[in-house]
Amino acid sequence: MVYKQLVVPDKYWRENKILNGEFLIAQRGTTFNFAPSLTGGAYTIACFDRFTFGTHIASSLDLGTGEKFPQVRLTQESFVQGSGDIPPGNPEKYLRLYFLDAGAAPSPNSFMILNSALDDPRSLLGQTVTVSFYARTSIANRRIGFRLHTADSSVNNHKQIFNKTVTTDGSKKWNKFAVTFKIPSFLEDYNLINIIFFQFMFQCGSNVSKLWTTSATSITPGETIDIADLKLEIGDRATPMPRESYWQQLLKCQQYYWEAPDRTILHGFSTANGSSGIVFATVKFPVPMKKIPGISISSQIYVHLPGIEIGNKNFGGLWLLTPELCEFGILTTYPFPAAAIVEINKNSGQHFKADVGY
Repeated sequence: MVYKQLVVPDKYWRENKILNGEFLIAQRGTTFNFAPSLTGGAYTIACFDRFTFGTHIASSLDLGTGEKFPQVRLTQESFVQGSGDIPPGNPEKYLRLYFLDAGAAPSPNSFMILNSALDDPRSLLGQTVTVSFYARTSIANRRIGFRLHTADSSVNNHKQIFNKTVTTDGSKKWNKFAVTFKIPSFLEDYNLINIIFFQFMFQCGSNVSKLWTTSATSITPGETIDIADLKLEIGDRATPMPRESYWQQLLKCQQYYWEAPDRTILHGFSTANGSSGIVFATVKFPVPMKKIPGISISSQIYVHLPGIEIGNKNFGGLWLLTPELCEFGILTTYPFPAAAIVEINKNSGQHFKADVGY
């Protein structure tokens, strides 16, 4: 009996290892203005879920006269279904980078990147993988660099795995790119690896270009770069994007970041706290976080002690924090046990956010 390797036809999709590669999920917002006033160092923002955008000028020794970061606007855009210029598979959203200006005199050690940390990075070691995406640029023959690299828990010890530069054609329409490569089964500092990053490079200085062995076209004021259906999969060919529902993808993203929606109502109880009181309330996350998250909460929270007192009260600290839930306190003036209702009202400037970072 002869055994042959099963060849999977391209019409059957494989899992996307880049979370939110369709850019459907935008819990932090749909528009991000990247406009740092700094003229050196690093500047990074968290934008669409599981992506950060940033730029870096390595050292004050590299700064030239008048050097500054480019000003960029990142937006989540919608395809017009049925229109002529839309990639196969009918994606719903795409990422647009609009460069308001080009900055000034980028140093040899500067770069500008879109960055995403991959889930379960060790599962990729030793695998043949394929990166694919669609790109559309407002200027012809634009070079876009991309790469994979590892990092340790401090995100300071970097080891490059793969790099590539692609060039859009002169049509200014959607171009598809697909690149296959092998990830080594054993990498330097293997035991320290806990993150693999995928990075797009949109601008880089000469030193960075040599280090990454990839390059990007210098930014032109007013230009746009559109990216759609970004996918990294195990296998030697690009397969279609798995079209999961918005809610399926949202729950996956909420393992890393979650913000309580407007007018979140919680039930709590008040107990004595010396001559005053404290209300305890519990927030249960929609899905368990990947690890114990960092919590950002507004300084005041609306509390209703029926028949006793209502109004915004000062945040009193965290009491319990796990990947599944968070219990926190709100200070009140009532020193006796009582049932309470707690409201997180975003329209009033209140918030509750859980973030595991990268």
